[in-house]
Amino acid sequence: MNLNISLIKNGKVLYVTELGLGIYIWDGENSKNIAEYTDFYSLSEDEGSMIYLAKKHYSFRGAFDFKNGLSEYDRGERCTLYLYNFKDEPYEIDNDVVSVSITCSKDLSSIYYVKEENDTYNIYYINDITKPDSENKKPVFIAELGRGLILMNKKTEGLYYLSENKESSLYDLIIEDDIPDMTEEVSVPEISEEDKALMFKDKSVIKDKGLKEYALQQMKMELKEKLKKITAKEYFGTLSYYDKNSSKTLSTDVLVASRASISSDEPVSFTYFDKDKIEKIKLSSLFEDYIYKLDEYIKYSDDEISNNTDQSGEKKLNLDKLIYEYYKDKGSPLGEYFYVDNGDSDKFKSKLEADFYLKYWDYDLTSEIIVEDFMRDILWKQNQAFAVAAVLEDKVYRLEEGGHNISDIYIDEEDNNIYIVKNDKETEDKIKSLSEGSYKYFSSEIDKAVADIYRSRDCELYKADLKDGKLESFELLDSGVSRIYGIYNKKLYYVKGNDNIFFSIGTLYCDKREIKSECVAWRIINGTVYLETDPKSNYTYDLYKLNGDDIEKIGSEVYEFKIFDDGSVAYIDNYNRDTGMGTLESWTDNGNKEPLDKDVINIVGGMRSSLHLTSEDEENVYIKFR
Repeated sequence: MNLNISLIKNGKVLYVTELGLGIYIWDGENSKNIAEYTDFYSLSEDEGSMIYLAKKHYSFRGAFDFKNGLSEYDRGERCTLYLYNFKDEPYEIDNDVVSVSITCSKDLSSIYYVKEENDTYNIYYINDITKPDSENKKPVFIAELGRGLILMNKKTEGLYYLSENKESSLYDLIIEDDIPDMTEEVSVPEISEEDKALMFKDKSVIKDKGLKEYALQQMKMELKEKLKKITAKEYFGTLSYYDKNSSKTLSTDVLVASRASISSDEPVSFTYFDKDKIEKIKLSSLFEDYIYKLDEYIKYSDDEISNNTDQSGEKKLNLDKLIYEYYKDKGSPLGEYFYVDNGDSDKFKSKLEADFYLKYWDYDLTSEIIVEDFMRDILWKQNQAFAVAAVLEDKVYRLEEGGHNISDIYIDEEDNNIYIVKNDKETEDKIKSLSEGSYKYFSSEIDKAVADIYRSRDCELYKADLKDGKLESFELLDSGVSRIYGIYNKKLYYVKGNDNIFFSIGTLYCDKREIKSECVAWRIINGTVYLETDPKSNYTYDLYKLNGDDIEKIGSEVYEFKIFDDGSVAYIDNYNRDTGMGTLESWTDNGNKEPLDKDVINIVGGMRSSLHLTSEDEENVYIKFR
């Protein structure tokens, strides 16, 4: 059984069993079960209290349903929120709390959560719950959220929240729906067995029976349904900031990729758009582009069609044969009009096998696959309508029009400076050319153009002053920059080099001076910077400490480490991925190393490589434009 273990300051051991089945306290002799079926817990900074969410029973409710485009909340449990101070019985704060939408400060003085009430979702705030005589405190209602996000600034303990736009959908803002519903346009055809046999022979939809028109209308309905789902997966609405007293609206036209998160104490960056600059697309025009993309997916049984090209070498589109191939399976939505029994039933060994075959449709997920990048296409082809802004508390800094150019943002509050990483002029021109080109939606040509931009792009680091909440002009600092780590000892640290396909990796710089190559992660612990570099295939890395303008190596092929208050480090090296064990070493500031033990699995309270982190674990992630 896997355990998440913490040795806390009162001398007790707090551990959580695998899959969140329970929270326990061990006092050196006995274990006490605090809660079962837990979905979240947070230990206060002084380790004197904790909050946790408890379910009524264990379940897998809420596996994210990408196919049907459910919201973040649909994948979360409804739980009861508790406070526990390690002395008294757990105190119930609230119920029907959504498990995926809770955030709190390190000392638990500020707690925000989303609660399901009356068929909607509302945000609540409770403060100073750990103080004496706090049991009579009542959570404060902040706002109705609907389908949205909550994001806390841990420095101010204020809350950013993106609430759902209920006035209009993204689909209605982008698409002019000029295709009538199924029943308004065409009548249901009458197809005989002889007609089906003829189509099977010709591998083409029959003419003069109304089936072609009916099938095309069915295709249009499928496209409409999938476009509505794919646009509904985007978070679109109003971004506000709550300062623990009142809320202020920051932007009413925010578009944020779903399942995004932000860092707790960095500025939030987001995409907003100008409705007046959106060029609405006719659904009928999108359908024409969709048909051409669908043609690429069809596995034609007629070899002549597969190899049929025009003088330019482009494949010719034969709509009659495309329709037949798309709907010919018995399990397709129009299988009753196309499928002919050609003796297939004789080959089945069992009824189960026959049922599976007869319900099967070769292109069941094709329409979803084709439209899944539709919002990406919109953002590229209509780049002029989108822009990037950064917010810090209740201040909004609008950075540029054309949202694909900025890839990272950092605000230095102490010196009132903003730093951005943006595309160079050549890359900007390529993006402009793509948006002005005649590319079809859903097309492979867009894929190739976007891939070329990312493959060859170069980015530059800029700095601007923030005076009285206003953005001054930007000054170029360096080129070839991929992302910003932050300010440390009044100096800006950033990374150059392309990101690895599996994780971020690059060369760390400061003031144009190279610090360390193959840098994977930067951690500030007890006011000191530690670097993870040179990742290995067994999830290990080299660990360094930043010492002024120099770096000092702590260990090689480190699997896990822990920093102590005196600056000494315990770490596991010589890690064997097959056995899951390594050697425990100690390191002190003067560079002395000493082996402590062998066959060690992990360090209680230790930190593993960022290679182990998922997107939910990583704190330094922005809400960011693609």
